[in-house]
Amino acid sequence: MRQTTLLVFTLLALPALSYASDCPICESIQEHLSTNFPNTKVQAVNPAPMIGMYEVVMGNNIMYTDQAADLFMVGHIFNPKTNKDLTAERLTNIQRVSFEQLPLEDAIVSGDQGGKKLAIFTDPDCPYCQKLESTLQRLHGVEVYTFLMPLEQLHPDAKRKSNNIWCSSNQHKALIDSMMHHRIIPDKACSNPIERNLQLAQSLGISGTPTLISEKGKIMNGLPKDEQVLLEWLK
Repeated sequence: MRQTTLLVFTLLALPALSYASDCPICESIQEHLSTNFPNTKVQAVNPAPMIGMYEVVMGNNIMYTDQAADLFMVGHIFNPKTNKDLTAERLTNIQRVSFEQLPLEDAIVSGDQGGKKLAIFTDPDCPYCQKLESTLQRLHGVEVYTFLMPLEQLHPDAKRKSNNIWCSSNQHKALIDSMMHHRIIPDKACSNPIERNLQLAQSLGISGTPTLISEKGKIMNGLPKDEQVLLEWLK
């Protein structure tokens, strides 16, 4: 942002303000930002849980400003009484994906049909993705949709492996063979959704693997500790 100072630090929350839909000051701040920073896309402005401060939602990120909206702060607001990270809670709410809009036909389906739905963006050569597959083997009551997302800049052979997994007659078996048992999946050409998956991930702001999306649209970046933690998160 031009002529804008960014201050980075952690804030302690004062008595919280509720997030309100009727906020004339918020509308004024958003107009000010649109006029003075036309290249900055602001989705929403809300009262922050700190008196005199306002939350500015920019994509999947949150910044804070005052009524003048000329200076910004980047950081997390904590409530020391409850030991809660209020910014993290807000990020969880705004960083959601509409599960119904995911192109599930581009995913490998596994798990228990009719269970809780879980979407995963995975790279066959990603070590944490491979560990996640072991966790999924112990998971029950969950239907899993795996979107192959090879990160070629990190794993040069991942795209070829993803293609071969998708083109296999038994896609999930090929996925397990490749990721858990490190078996070579025979090369095979077919129409596949790999490029679409990469574009989908980019549109959702997903840049790393594994990334998990719950049926309610919550996003988890990285590997859950174990299947119990994952089940609790899915609830």
